[in-house]
Amino acid sequence: MRNASLFLLNFILLAACTGCLRSGRLPRNEGEHTPKSMDNYVAPSSVLEDRYLIPSSDLHDTLLLYKKTPCFGVCPVFTLVVKMDGEVFFTGVKNTLLEGTQSANWNAEQLEVIDRKMRELDIYNAPKSFDNPAVTDLPSMYIGYTKGDNLKTVKCRYQYPNGYKDLSAWLDEQIKTSTWKSLTNNK
Repeated sequence: MRNASLFLLNFILLAACTGCLRSGRLPRNEGEHTPKSMDNYVAPSSVLEDRYLIPSSDLHDTLLLYKKTPCFGVCPVFTLVVKMDGEVFFTGVKNTLLEGTQSANWNAEQLEVIDRKMRELDIYNAPKSFDNPAVTDLPSMYIGYTKGDNLKTVKCRYQYPNGYKDLSAWLDEQIKTSTWKSLTNNK
């Protein structure tokens, strides 16, 4: 029964993620895409050729995706999306300080820290998943990062490197200290 519940939960999560990809809100993580022109992109305080990130020219594209999924306990469930221009969206589902959808803006320094941390993780060469299906009742953490038109997503569930834990702690701190504006009516 527990495996059936986990299968159903994973199916629902997959269906929801597929809906986001198909709606165009997030870049696809499929195949090799040719990056868009970077003519209109202004790099925040660094030279583009030196950057690990190869950004899309569309500043409304996703730069970073950070998501945590439920467990059978009180694990936080939320999604954080950071756009190329520093606009940030947080959707708290349960066990978070903020519930509903919120927006904020992160500065160039915060975007530079993300770039540095992704460089340290070497995320483009990381495996797609750190997991062990035999271990149950662990929440998953997803980290996605954009390179051109491609969003590389890594699932961190079981025995993942400390660099991902450090990134998660840094992102959690940014979530706590950001000034958020509610985009939904909470009851």
